[in-house]
Amino acid sequence: MTYNAVWGMLAPYNFITNYGGRYQFNLIDSTMYTPQEAYAMRNVGNPYYQVNTLCQNLAAANCPSPAAGYAANAGAAMGAQAAIDTMNKIDFQLTTSDVEGLKATLDQALTSDQLTPAHKNQLRALRRKVEALQDRLLEISVLQQSGATSGQIKTALTLIKNDYRLVRDEVAAAADVIQAELAAALAAAAEAEAAAAAAAEEAAAAEAAGEGEGAGEGAAAAEGEELIEGWGTVDVNTLNLVAANIDGGGISDIADAIYADVDGCGSGNLDTTLKDNINKDNVVEVILHWNQHYAEGYAEDDPLGLTETIFDEYMCGGYEHVKPIITALQSKLAELEGIDKALYGTAKTQLNIAAAECNPAWYQKVDEDKVSAAINKAHEAMVYLMLAKAQKDKDAASAA
Repeated sequence: MTYNAVWGMLAPYNFITNYGGRYQFNLIDSTMYTPQEAYAMRNVGNPYYQVNTLCQNLAAANCPSPAAGYAANAGAAMGAQAAIDTMNKIDFQLTTSDVEGLKATLDQALTSDQLTPAHKNQLRALRRKVEALQDRLLEISVLQQSGATSGQIKTALTLIKNDYRLVRDEVAAAADVIQAELAAALAAAAEAEAAAAAAAEEAAAAEAAGEGEGAGEGAAAAEGEELIEGWGTVDVNTLNLVAANIDGGGISDIADAIYADVDGCGSGNLDTTLKDNINKDNVVEVILHWNQHYAEGYAEDDPLGLTETIFDEYMCGGYEHVKPIITALQSKLAELEGIDKALYGTAKTQLNIAAAECNPAWYQKVDEDKVSAAINKAHEAMVYLMLAKAQKDKDAASAA
């Protein structure tokens, strides 16, 4: 049963007022007043009712006749008509607010980068249904101007409200499905990460026992096992092997430019520097160079390295400026497939986690530490992959 039906059943002990620009729904005590008295009270501000009551009283006093009954009936009809008009206005305002709120929710959802194209197409179809309801509400004004009766207006509004509830339920159902799919994707990524970590541990154990192959043969340093704390666990000898030409190819210039942008107040031209200079051919080396020459100076405030420093340069939306690094690492990783399954799986999983976190839904907040930690793990695995690839290429050249 709709609230209109319930409200109608309370007559004549219900009435509506409008104080302070807001509507108030009021009830008269049915134990203290008769229906006739309640009807008179609720129409105290109705000029039609007052005029007809006055005419009825004058007619009854001076010339009792059936005409008095006709006048009373006419006054009652006018009062009922005014009540319907008022309820129509309230219905129109409430329905318009509901429809606009639903459309705003869909618009906000469509701004999320985490949704798939299929999700967005589904939400766009629902938004078109909401826009159709808005068009029908606009037609109500046309009906009023063309002389439609209060009953016709009420019928049109009732149909729109019924259709609104159907669309609202469709949106709620779609949201439940989309959220479940996103949660399943995150769970799958976490499961893949756990499997890759287990494989990496197994490979490390085999390597320690002298059974390792591939990346393990060249990754462990014979001496100088000092680890760089905070931003990775890659030993110094490995860094030197992978980044033998770290000062060449403009790597140091890029790292220097990033430092110039983040040093002091403001972020300078950091966004442009990252987008114009970071690519798959230098991203690993740039991060290595930063770790060797600049990360120590930020270790207290940004213990997770370069990406945490980038995040801290922006009050909000810092993840947008980390995306070029993630994209470049993903492109570089594609060239390292087939070198070592465990290391590749670790790097891929961690980059997927970072990328997913940097594409939040409209109701989520980016976990900056989670992104930076994932990038660091992926970068470390890729360093060892590059070292293993270099060793394989060297062995192949010697064999030839």
